Amino acid sequence: MAAFGMAGRRREEGARKNQRPSAADPALVGRTLPKAKAACRFRQIEPLRFADRRLRTPIVRRILLAGYPVSVCQSIPGLSNPCSRFRFHSRLGKIGPEPRQGRTGSKCGCMAITLYELVGTDDAKPFSPHCWKVRMCLRHKGLAFRTESVRFTEIPHIEGGVARTLPILRDGDHLIIDSFRIADHLETRYPDRPSLFGGENGRNYARFLEGWALRDVHLALTRIAALEILELLDLPDQEHFRRSREARFGSSLEHIGAHREELVSALRETFEPVRRVLSETPFLGGKSPLFADFVIFGALQWVRIVSEYPILLRDDPINEWFERCLDLYDGEGRSVAARSD
Repeated sequence: MAAFGMAGRRREEGARKNQRPSAADPALVGRTLPKAKAACRFRQIEPLRFADRRLRTPIVRRILLAGYPVSVCQSIPGLSNPCSRFRFHSRLGKIGPEPRQGRTGSKCGCMAITLYELVGTDDAKPFSPHCWKVRMCLRHKGLAFRTESVRFTEIPHIEGGVARTLPILRDGDHLIIDSFRIADHLETRYPDRPSLFGGENGRNYARFLEGWALRDVHLALTRIAALEILELLDLPDQEHFRRSREARFGSSLEHIGAHREELVSALRETFEPVRRVLSETPFLGGKSPLFADFVIFGALQWVRIVSEYPILLRDDPINEWFERCLDLYDGEGRSVAARSD
């Protein structure tokens, strides 16, 4: 019996040597965990849901039991795509596949540019107007990038707490916050790609337009869509959103959006300068879109995703321009459905 047992073990060992290593092979665990520990990044990454059977492996179980206090990004061997990455968030105990990539991203996601985007309960619906400005900049430049989904209350935990708001862009060793600074960075770092400003005059024009939009457009849209935004958030983010916005406006969210029809009517009048420019040119940047277009597009895309209330009339020249912008870069804007769909 002993001899038979030894022979059986030898046959099993020989068969194991001839097999392709898999994620479930316990022999890999000891070699993989040190790499996982070394791969710990000192920031928390938005967790995704436990939806892939391939994650139920000894390696992942060992990572879970280790209880690392920061995110672990680790390539698990034996998958069809060797660059498939998974992550673990110890606080919530959720693991899942790496998040969506930009439409120009490589299949394996091994890219130097990462855009942190604001989401609610649905990771597939980034809605921040400022994050959309940056996304369109990256697509305009034709740069490969990947995205990380982040909720309001998770922002202080990413990239060492470098900012309290999004977007944040990681471009290799460069870490940039604020959408306009990111656009400036991309323009300087990638001068051989299509310009975002079309020169210094275009940059000043975009800066003026952004300041106007932040004061007159974004505040109005926040009032119009505040309660609908609240519905898209999980409980911790709802508490944060309500507390911060009510402190900003000095009133309850219910009171802020109580007269929505009047707010929308006033906003349509506010858009008149934009309407006059678009009556003469197809884009705010002229014959082709520039960052100035993305400033207004980001605001309208924001309300398109979070609200069912129509902001623009169908025959409005701004609505026609917005439809053109949605179609840019292989329909990047349409990659996220409108709330009314």
